Amino acid sequence: MAGPVSRSVAQEFLTAVRYPTATNAYVIAPADYNKDGILDMAVVNYNGGADGIVSMLLGNGDGTFRPAVNYTTGAGPRFISSGDFDGDGNIDVVTANQLGDSVSVLLGKGDGTFKAPVAYAVGMHPWNVQVADFNRDGKLDLVTANNTSNNVSILLGKGDGTFNLPTNYATDTGPIFTRVADLNNDGFLDLAVADFAPVSNTYSILLGNGDGTFKPQVVYSTFSQATVSIAAFDFNGDGKVDLAIANELGNDVSIALGNGDGTFQRPSSYALDPHPRSVALADTNKDGKMDLVIASDGGNDVDLLYGNGDGTFQPPLRFAAGYDPRYIVVEDFDSDGNLDAAVANFASNDVRYLPGLANGTFLSSPVTGTGAKPQGVALGDFNNDGKIDQVVINSTGNTLGLALGNGNGTFGPFTTFPTGKLPVFVAAGDFNNDKKLDAVALNQTDNTISLFPGRGDGTFGLAKVTRTPTKPQAMAVGDLNGDGKLDIAVSSNNGVSVLIGIGNGTFMPAVNYTAGGRPQSVAIADFNNDGKQDLSVANNAGASVSLLLGNGNGTFQAAKTFAAGNSPYGIANGDLNGDGFQDVAVTNSTAQSVSVMLGKGDGTLQAPVKYSVGLTPQFILAGDFDKNGTLDLAVANYGEADISILNNLGNAMLQPQNLYLTGSSPTGIAAADVNGDGATDLAVSGYDSNTVTTLLNTSTGGFAGVSLNPTTLTFPVHLVGNPSPSKPITLTNSGTATLTISDISVTGTNSNDFTQTNTCGTTVAAGASCTINVVFEPSAAGTRSASITITDNALDSPQNVPLSGVGTVVKLLPSELNFGKVKVGSTSTSRMSTLTNTGNTTLNITSIAITGANTADFGETDTCGTSVAAGASCTIRMIFTPKATGPRTASVSITDDGGGSPQAITMSGTGI
Repeated sequence: MAGPVSRSVAQEFLTAVRYPTATNAYVIAPADYNKDGILDMAVVNYNGGADGIVSMLLGNGDGTFRPAVNYTTGAGPRFISSGDFDGDGNIDVVTANQLGDSVSVLLGKGDGTFKAPVAYAVGMHPWNVQVADFNRDGKLDLVTANNTSNNVSILLGKGDGTFNLPTNYATDTGPIFTRVADLNNDGFLDLAVADFAPVSNTYSILLGNGDGTFKPQVVYSTFSQATVSIAAFDFNGDGKVDLAIANELGNDVSIALGNGDGTFQRPSSYALDPHPRSVALADTNKDGKMDLVIASDGGNDVDLLYGNGDGTFQPPLRFAAGYDPRYIVVEDFDSDGNLDAAVANFASNDVRYLPGLANGTFLSSPVTGTGAKPQGVALGDFNNDGKIDQVVINSTGNTLGLALGNGNGTFGPFTTFPTGKLPVFVAAGDFNNDKKLDAVALNQTDNTISLFPGRGDGTFGLAKVTRTPTKPQAMAVGDLNGDGKLDIAVSSNNGVSVLIGIGNGTFMPAVNYTAGGRPQSVAIADFNNDGKQDLSVANNAGASVSLLLGNGNGTFQAAKTFAAGNSPYGIANGDLNGDGFQDVAVTNSTAQSVSVMLGKGDGTLQAPVKYSVGLTPQFILAGDFDKNGTLDLAVANYGEADISILNNLGNAMLQPQNLYLTGSSPTGIAAADVNGDGATDLAVSGYDSNTVTTLLNTSTGGFAGVSLNPTTLTFPVHLVGNPSPSKPITLTNSGTATLTISDISVTGTNSNDFTQTNTCGTTVAAGASCTINVVFEPSAAGTRSASITITDNALDSPQNVPLSGVGTVVKLLPSELNFGKVKVGSTSTSRMSTLTNTGNTTLNITSIAITGANTADFGETDTCGTSVAAGASCTIRMIFTPKATGPRTASVSITDDGGGSPQAITMSGTGI
């Protein structure tokens, strides 16, 4: 499993958060180990059968955890439980050491650290240890399930952190798990034991006597296979404890309703993903009814079954959880009131954290169960309801499955249709031009194509079969001869075959072309910009890519071959560097890499540039997953349980991979917006988990953009030392990503003369706007300038809005006069305005004169002279003698050195 990587762009698919542990994480014991009021996780790691490791992940209270600190325990531990064994108020842990035939007690120090382990012998190969007070003395005791000696061991606690020698009680074959509960309502704790063996289908009930001893077992059948985990609760509200039993090889959970006397009814069962390993209880949707949360290592997921409150449960919802999950706990780790899940993953050496949502689900990729060994997946709207559906091909089931989409990223159950033998690839398209989506399956053993004509209602007509060359591997769909009808190109062991579509869902006989060694995959694009479709082929045995240039009539020229990488498998085309030429990306299945080969636009390719991905990369596709307008790459890593996303900044220089969880052995991969939010989502078929994982794209994506109105801001002349009315600047996020603002400030020469307030906050959604209000308060006379500077995540950051204004020390009061109506030839009463020098130096006046349209109609006298001392005032008297009827205007213009010169007193009146 590849290690964790850091994200470098604003892009995210829903996936569980990874926290590395030691080797082979097995079980989680949540508790507050450092007494800070926050839940932590102690994780026991099997460690390949050597001395085990306890990894302590201290919680931060927000759903994140600090890096693991490791402590040694006994050999081959399979379980961990916690409690205060010595009564000091600190939480301790105990591990069941399968290969040590013992339990190890690690006393806690109260700060999240532990003392050295102390071992106590128990039965042979203990797989489970639970903590309870069996003899009601106020001291915690232990019980282990001993898989090989077919018994449970009871170790009574002394209250000082030590324990008495074990007392053993027989069980049925292969006990692997114990659940402690009062099963017969007598106030004494009893045991329900999961008896695990390849052919076992039993569980054992041992009723407690209240003194630390137990009655002989009573054995019950689950009518399933390989019981592995048990949970106890009153599921039907009758006051009697019931059991939920996970059956690893039965691939189901059994619900055994209790009779209240320690006996149980014949169980009902609910199908799960392969190999359920652990069952937890939680009311995740807060409806007052207990739900089941089950980790399945065969599906690499979590099954969530909502309870109905009557002892029955709804069909499971599935969420990707990691690689080989063995145990699950459900707690509110982030204190948001929603229950979260944490899963211990054996193969990937980690804990995956799935935050709980208010709707009772988990923040991780939803998973849909399929038929046997799904080899490929395609997306499209097969029932014309505007919602994206899924089709898969189940290779060993010889079926095509169709799951109708709900429009929110989830899908209904699969309906299956028979294909030929061993279908290995699936595609969608309208092959008969009836405007209804069809599906086509490529059958490797039969050497055929099965075309399923869509009826437009989510069903298909009878499949039409067309022969292909021997052992077909993959196919690509497109119009290869420009007739408006879809054709198919098929890669096979011997070359590439072209099947020209007739337009009715049938095809002309295949025409074969030689490519490189063992062509594995084929894709379609125009590599020489002649408007004709060409073929690109990944040659698995040839370490090369072949280009077959099209003639435009469905025929192709001889292949040109270009070195690629080790064992090329999947191939995708697209313009990765924005030069208008088609490029190639190919997976190198034995080299854990992708080769990018830039096109020259003439039907040739440049040398490959390689990028690291996961183990055994197979299929690949190109799409804009981070919404920045450039093509990224998605790669299915068959050797793991994840896909790699390689983001492209626009120059074909791909960023380091980000990994996202899928089912086991991901093969097919398809892209579409399955939940209608405008982002490209992914569907990935898990070959060994029999699932399709839907990776919902939460990217706000693309680039943030800033639009400013106005782009400059000018203030009128304003009195020094006095704030002006505010003037607004509207900032609009014109991009497709959220604008993140780190700073809005006034900068420049006279920055102290301007102030700003804003409504923007730290983020502005795409398309949204906010307002920046600017006030001018000049500190001196004359022209003043500055800028509003905005620092953010837009490409052109920082943005600037120039600011300007003029300060003056000349205060005119009033600065506007209206003389009203005056008879023509008559003179009005004089009106006065006061000029004050508000500065701290003498104001020098050059002139005071009447200017404007009707200068002869107005007159002025003043006391100002040629200067006005600092802080002093003078008066200007004005009269109005209209020369004609109608509106008359003019101004008194004052020329000086006080800033903003000339200042003006506007005058108006009406002649009658």
